[in-house]
Amino acid sequence: TDGGPWTIFGANSSYLTFRSLGGTTKLGNDNALATSATLVSGGGVLDLAGFSQIMGGLSDYTSGLTLITNSSATNDSIFTVVEANFATINNTRLADAGATGGHKLSFTLDGGGSLAFGTTNTHTGITTIKSGSSLILNVKGSITASTIDITGNSSLDASYRTDGTLT
Repeated sequence: TDGGPWTIFGANSSYLTFRSLGGTTKLGNDNALATSATLVSGGGVLDLAGFSQIMGGLSDYTSGLTLITNSSATNDSIFTVVEANFATINNTRLADAGATGGHKLSFTLDGGGSLAFGTTNTHTGITTIKSGSSLILNVKGSITASTIDITGNSSLDASYRTDGTLT
């Protein structure tokens, strides 16, 4: 983007990727981005703004950090990734908006694949791992403030953490 906030109002969109490389993109309704698209992170902010979004996957593009957050003062948001394969994410962080009075951001991993986090995620909504999916916390990956709900033959793997803790 041009550095300013862009609000996306969409429905039934179809494209393969959505690149977040800078600026702020805000949702204007639930699933404003294509639910089949992969979010390619490399900077900027994806603000769910009280809405929920399903993405078909996550992927790193460049070294810039993409922040996924919820700035709504009235509604919680859920960010769902339907990952059928394996992805390692080192440039995406999940966090409540905090100082701006935002509500909770929850995260759901679905689809039966594996997702490896390499960043500190500070969202306070529920983290749900379901449908046989596996969430892996890499050496620097953590979930510091979220309740974790594991269902349907799914798993949470913290064995790569060198400090021996699950945070």
